[in-house]
Amino acid sequence: MATLGLPGYLFLRRILTMDLTMLRRALWVFLRPLFQLISNLVNPEIGEEWLTELNKFNRREPCWVPVVKSAKVYLRRLFTFKLGATDGKDTYATARKAFRAYFDPDFENWGIMFSGVAPEAEIASDELTQSGKFSDFLGNIATDLEKRRVLGSQFLKLCRDNSDKLRGDGRANFFVLTKGDEAVMEDLSNVFVADVCVHDRGELDACLDEFRHDDVWRGVRGHRVFSPQQ
Repeated sequence: MATLGLPGYLFLRRILTMDLTMLRRALWVFLRPLFQLISNLVNPEIGEEWLTELNKFNRREPCWVPVVKSAKVYLRRLFTFKLGATDGKDTYATARKAFRAYFDPDFENWGIMFSGVAPEAEIASDELTQSGKFSDFLGNIATDLEKRRVLGSQFLKLCRDNSDKLRGDGRANFFVLTKGDEAVMEDLSNVFVADVCVHDRGELDACLDEFRHDDVWRGVRGHRVFSPQQ
């Protein structure tokens, strides 16, 4: 008859001398995960998922690895083009002439300048493909918005001299602007978004929104975003 050996003897002795409460507790610690596994496997809502992961475990494959969702892409690049230099001679009066259908008085109220001087620049046009707020598709931190910012004079020149680049059919064309052409502040309090529409006769209207507005713009509409090429 095989002997238990010293380790086996000590183990058996420990069981035999264990009081009933401790024995129950030890058995529950051992059996509880098994009961939970069986319960999850027969659950109609999660059973299939648990069986899939259990099979992965049996095959020694990674299981219960969290799925990392890829970042949502809101914009699709359409084209880039050269925007000519600005000479600093534009004013609110010349802006009103460019936007004949409507020119939002908030451009002046919120200090958007049109008299800035800027060299020739490469401009990118992107199409909104997913519905979202300004903070979703333009960025929500100062560094991202600074990359999208154009001077007020560049915004005016593009709309007036390159209106063929704008999306028509009542769709929006967005531009990130700041008060007084300032750099974007960390709290984003000086950031605004110009929204330009091209009407049937080619006339333009321009509205100005605060960046913090939480309106959702529909991706299926094909709105466009104009910003410096990075």
